[in-house]
Amino acid sequence: MLKPLITLPFTFVTAADISPSGDAILIKNLTDIYYWNRVLNESIQHSLSKPYKRLAYQQEPQGEAITFDNSGETFFTVSERPFGLDSYLYQYNFSKPQN
Repeated sequence: MLKPLITLPFTFVTAADISPSGDAILIKNLTDIYYWNRVLNESIQHSLSKPYKRLAYQQEPQGEAITFDNSGETFFTVSERPFGLDSYLYQYNFSKPQN
């Protein structure tokens, strides 16, 4: 049986990723993208209990996925095909925020 370990201060999470180096976490919900710095070998629960930064993000129709690139300084989002519309891959370059 699963038990909750932490409650996030937002809802409707659709995707999450950890950077290739393990030093950052992204979580995406329907309207925003949240970023956490992470100390290597720190538990995810501990990382997510720290303050987060909200990253610039242009909402997309039914945005469902997020991933870092290999450098960890770019991330991508993609949406499903809502109402038969085309899906697009969006790229965001950013400087890692410092908490």
